[in-house]
Amino acid sequence: MNFRCVAAVLALCAAPPAFAQDLDDSKDNIAGPYVPTPWVIVQEMLKLADIRGEDVVYDLGSGDGRLVITAAKRFGARGVGVELQRELVEMARVSAEREGVADRVKFVQGDLFETDIRSANVVMLYLLPRFVTRLVPKFRAELKPAHASCRTTIRSRPGRRTRSSRWMSPKRR
Repeated sequence: MNFRCVAAVLALCAAPPAFAQDLDDSKDNIAGPYVPTPWVIVQEMLKLADIRGEDVVYDLGSGDGRLVITAAKRFGARGVGVELQRELVEMARVSAEREGVADRVKFVQGDLFETDIRSANVVMLYLLPRFVTRLVPKFRAELKPAHASCRTTIRSRPGRRTRSSRWMSPKRR
């Protein structure tokens, strides 16, 4: 099978002040506030990633699980959501059951910086940019080389429409 490595990244340019105040930089495993990915962005991220039934989709910082659940329900993919907050992991598990995809997805409580992602061929993120940067070495070390790697960045700014860009890089040697 031709493995693809896709990192779909939503970079929050301005977290709401209430969420930003909850961040404690001394806790380096907390990758940002919980902000549910808007449904329109979920659809766009999955479309840009070209999700297929044979994909194994990982969502690092999965929150309520909507990216992984939608990938399984809409495209038949398998998936893993990794989330630090126990309450959100439970919420995601309940949602997967309700949506009828619990046999295709799993949600684990864990640190996204420590999670083994070697079985992923699609990685989704909805994190602040500074945390995405911290993950790049992990992606290079753990993800399989792809015929073409794709990194998608979607930026949402107050008063502006959501925009996306896409670039391709050659297969690693």
